[in-house]
Amino acid sequence: MAQEFSQKSKILFRPKRLEKKQRSKHKKIIFGVLFLIIFAGAIYFFFFSTTFQIKNALIIASEKNISADLVAQVQNSVRDFFQMRFFFVRRDNLFVFQENELKDYLISKFPEISDAKIERSSEKNLAEREIKIYLTKREMAAIWCETDLASAATGELKPVEEENFEPVTSTAATISESEAVRPKEEIKKCFYVDGEGVVFEEAPLTFGALIVLVKDFSGDEISLGARIAEPKFIEFILDARDWLAKNSDVSLAEFSIDKEDRQLRGLTSEEWQIVFNESQTAAEQGFIIKKVLEQEIKDKRRDLEYFDLRIENRIYYKYRNQDSKEDNTQK
Repeated sequence: MAQEFSQKSKILFRPKRLEKKQRSKHKKIIFGVLFLIIFAGAIYFFFFSTTFQIKNALIIASEKNISADLVAQVQNSVRDFFQMRFFFVRRDNLFVFQENELKDYLISKFPEISDAKIERSSEKNLAEREIKIYLTKREMAAIWCETDLASAATGELKPVEEENFEPVTSTAATISESEAVRPKEEIKKCFYVDGEGVVFEEAPLTFGALIVLVKDFSGDEISLGARIAEPKFIEFILDARDWLAKNSDVSLAEFSIDKEDRQLRGLTSEEWQIVFNESQTAAEQGFIIKKVLEQEIKDKRRDLEYFDLRIENRIYYKYRNQDSKEDNTQK
């Protein structure tokens, strides 16, 4: 009897346990579905709805040299950036938006921009969903020109050598036989370069006392956004020009870079050259030049052909149509 009762009890209580399990299972399914709905709704609300999208990007020109056209182009590029997606989420979403990403994007797209400082709305004004972009434009340090040395008669390119490096000008209507083999410069393109050595805009060929002109004979192709020279090199050129103009009444009309060894030279307004040594400061070399001009050259400056400072603590100079001389002037 006991065994029979036990078997019956098992049969009687089994449906209740199954019922509880089924109810529990149904609850889990319902809660799971509700959780997924709430989770999906939250994802949509925070990442895909317009509630947390940046509503306005205000472009502010930090300097007067930034044109309205550039501001308009930047505005369009900001819109394009916001259309991009990060794992299906637009980049104008406040939770996805990264200031540095937009800054790098704008600087890479506009070489003339040196900085783009981005500010979000304060927490108090978060509802405005606005960002402000302060643009800073690069400042010109020099005009850098791609230059070849070509035959005046044939236009054939010639290697840059010391003896034919001097620029040739002729006032004659025709080119004489002796002039036909003498090279002349062929300037291809000119660009504005800033103090960091970055090429940021095409430029006209311009001369003047306030313009630092560099003629590059190296053969390297110049492209917008590229760094054509190190900041120290640009600083050296500017220091050399300023020091000589201020302390020795020497006006450097232009600089040039040789093809073979990238040697830096300066051409004065009196049409004699200075071959610089970049391992020494511009002031050190300027002091040596000043001393030799005052003590040795004196009133023969216009007869000079070049100064050569490549050997430290020594200066070589040469008059036109004469052998070079050495001056052991110390720093």
